[in-house]
Amino acid sequence: MSVQAVATRYARALLEVASEQNQVDQIGRELERVAQVLGQSRELSAAFAVPTITSSELQAVVRELATLLRLSKTSLHTLLLLAERDRLRIVPALAAAYRSLADAKLGVVSAVVEAPVAIDAVRLRQLETALSQDGIKVRIRQEIDTAILGGVRLRMGGQLYDATLNAQLDRLRETLLSKV
Repeated sequence: MSVQAVATRYARALLEVASEQNQVDQIGRELERVAQVLGQSRELSAAFAVPTITSSELQAVVRELATLLRLSKTSLHTLLLLAERDRLRIVPALAAAYRSLADAKLGVVSAVVEAPVAIDAVRLRQLETALSQDGIKVRIRQEIDTAILGGVRLRMGGQLYDATLNAQLDRLRETLLSKV
């Protein structure tokens, strides 16, 4: 079974538990923090992948990580279960699958904004508010693309809205070439 398929199975089960406990958003944020820590710490990620480390050793590391990140009992128990089953390496995929399932359950649409530099949090919240409508909430993730000369590109719901200077220059070039 693929990592994504396994992660999705765990995400579905975790979402059920989180829904019963009214912790859907909290658990999602916690999983994303753990995935972020794993992404930033090669040593920790490598330790989770070493086959000679025992389940109890992995669980001790998980407990320490949970304490440092102040994780809820639900997140801790999920990570302990993954450690017991030697599946901690799926945490990043689990976080992504969980967020996707939770967003669908809560009526949240994900969007990606690409810009040449970071957009401040206030402007991102304004954009989320402007895009949210009729009970549908939009969650924006930001990506930096230094190839963009100026402006922004927004991907949401299978649509691409390109308000970059690059796109405007491309349209101008096409217009000028078509008249030659």
